[in-house]
Amino acid sequence: MNPENLRQIARFHADLARQTATTSNLAQLLRFIIAKTMGLAGAVSGSIMVHDAATDRLHPYFSTNHPAALRHAGKPAGPGGARAAAPGRPVVHSVPVPADDSVAAKVWRTGRPIIVNDLALADPDLPLRRRAAGGSFLSLPLKLHRRTVGVLNLNRPAGPPGFVAGDLDLLRSILPHIAGLVEKGRLLHQLESKKNEVQTLYQLSRLLFSGAPFAASLRRFMTALADHLGLERVALIRFGNPPATAADGGGNAPDETPDGPGFDLLAGVRLRAPQLRRMLDLVQTRLRADLSRSASTAWDDPHLPAPVALAYREKSRAKAMFVIPLPLQGEGMHALLVSSGQPTVDTELAVQQYRFLHLVSKQLAVAIERETMLTRIQADQATLRENNRQNQVFLEISKELASTLDPTLVLSKAFHQFRNLIAFSSISILMFDELEKTYRLIVQPAALLSLPFQRALRRNVLEIFRDYPADPPLTDPGAVAMEVLHPQRKSKVPLGRFRHVLHLPFILGDRVVGLIHLTRREDPPFTRRELDTTSQFTGIFVTSIKNALIHRRTEKLAFTDPLTSLFNHRYFQETLAQEFVRARRYGKPLSLMILDIDFFKRFNDTYGHLLGDKVLIHCGRLFERSVREKIDTVARYGGEEFAVLLPETPLEGASLFAERIRRTVEETPLQAEVGSLPITLSIGVSCTTVTDCQTTSDLIQAADSALYEAKEGGRNRVTLYRRQEVEHA
Repeated sequence: MNPENLRQIARFHADLARQTATTSNLAQLLRFIIAKTMGLAGAVSGSIMVHDAATDRLHPYFSTNHPAALRHAGKPAGPGGARAAAPGRPVVHSVPVPADDSVAAKVWRTGRPIIVNDLALADPDLPLRRRAAGGSFLSLPLKLHRRTVGVLNLNRPAGPPGFVAGDLDLLRSILPHIAGLVEKGRLLHQLESKKNEVQTLYQLSRLLFSGAPFAASLRRFMTALADHLGLERVALIRFGNPPATAADGGGNAPDETPDGPGFDLLAGVRLRAPQLRRMLDLVQTRLRADLSRSASTAWDDPHLPAPVALAYREKSRAKAMFVIPLPLQGEGMHALLVSSGQPTVDTELAVQQYRFLHLVSKQLAVAIERETMLTRIQADQATLRENNRQNQVFLEISKELASTLDPTLVLSKAFHQFRNLIAFSSISILMFDELEKTYRLIVQPAALLSLPFQRALRRNVLEIFRDYPADPPLTDPGAVAMEVLHPQRKSKVPLGRFRHVLHLPFILGDRVVGLIHLTRREDPPFTRRELDTTSQFTGIFVTSIKNALIHRRTEKLAFTDPLTSLFNHRYFQETLAQEFVRARRYGKPLSLMILDIDFFKRFNDTYGHLLGDKVLIHCGRLFERSVREKIDTVARYGGEEFAVLLPETPLEGASLFAERIRRTVEETPLQAEVGSLPITLSIGVSCTTVTDCQTTSDLIQAADSALYEAKEGGRNRVTLYRRQEVEHA
């Protein structure tokens, strides 16, 4: 290097030191150093290019008087291709240069400079774009700590001497300064980009986690995302399970639908489900391949490949979309879909958008997981509240059921409380009555039921129950008695029909002995939860009704004569005491009949006691058929004697009643194995309004005296006690 070159280099460093001391503005320093470098090298134009690892392309970073520059009043492309203020003349190259498709790319790749003394005579293998224009070209690697950070390109026009190796030696000490400024600019730009990215993500996250209802927050979030990136449409989609890959052993898995993968549009900006379906149909094959690949890709992989935008046409216009899967667990796949109104030509911009959307998708996944968790918690809390309410109702049902042992009252109270849990038009119980040895259908309507409703209900209950293995089986549906309780609420118009039915078998022990049956007039249909609630209710109800039936059976056994099934002497005495008090209080007549089978001993002595029992049973049945149901009381008084208590019946009425019974028995002989056996009765009748009875014993004594007179008078007759005073034996 000659002394003049040394002086030039020394002046360069001195000028650079003065410039550095007066300003820290990177653009001014870069403009200054490039101008000095061009002057030192005798170049008329120059440019700096930097490498972007994401796209593997060289991007124009700074240019002065470059022949290939496009002049305009906008901002140049900064590092990474983003529009940012750059030093030097405001120019930008048309497109980035691939890292394997230019002289500068070759310099970047090899790290060695390339000198072309004359473009017209240069090596034909060099990819020189301005070969015909002539001139000279110098491309130098900008290195910092042995790492290439950019490429410096200098040009001389045709005419002056071309670049030589001495020019390279002259510039060698200057290159580290340029490399340092380029790296500093790259790092500052990277920090600025990251800062802007973080701020944008923060603003979007604030919208997403604002505390407002999730659907509204999601719409605001997606609208802001579309505005920030200039997107035409944004959508959140849930696909069906992605098709299995060959590696997974799935082979050619069928589509979720004949037309492509099934999906749900969870939220969308300027997009509806039919539009989305048309868009996905256009890219269906490519989309399914990407979804299958994404399903097995680790989201934390720093080298996650950026998919090329899916191009499609809409109304003859070329457009593009991204479909980015969200890192969510569970069935199906959630994805963020974005589309632009024009195809993505700038791959660098597409990659930048994809990387940003990748970060957005993580935020969106966190928000969805949070919302899913909150929804699950709210559902669990609602379930707990409902279970608590249900348990309170069941507790009240248990208390009320424990307060009575009357089966009908048990049902009425249970039905009333159960309506607090499930809305129904009617609830019915079909059960086997052990005492009556028949099935009974008890219906509790919520409101007044029309006759067609009742007939349809009865038919439906019996048809359903016949499919169950009941014990005992329902052999005669026509014999089932149906009792409709008083409606739970008043209604002017009776219910005409029912639409929905819920039913469960009624089990005691291991026997199906009945059915619980609910109807509902209108929608909604009964749910699985309501079926479970009914099952729990049945469990509580079964115990109570079982206890009530046991009590009723025990009670009946305690007050029933086991041979004739009539009330026994104990029950007769208790009923007589109650009716006697009531008759004296209200001044009403109370008549008593005592009946005795004539010559009963002859039946036992002649035909045996078994036939004597049949005589007693035969007479008992005739008595029951003759009296007023639920008014009069028929009891076996003892031996062959029976008693009939007739409330509010005077002596004359009782006399007619006794004569009718006597005649009925006389005219209805017992048909036995030994033939037709005639039976006659002697009957004594007394009444409280004729005889002054101070106690029940007085009334019995009067009737017994009349019976004695009937027997003494020849039997088979009715005798009335007409005396005012009771004659005691």
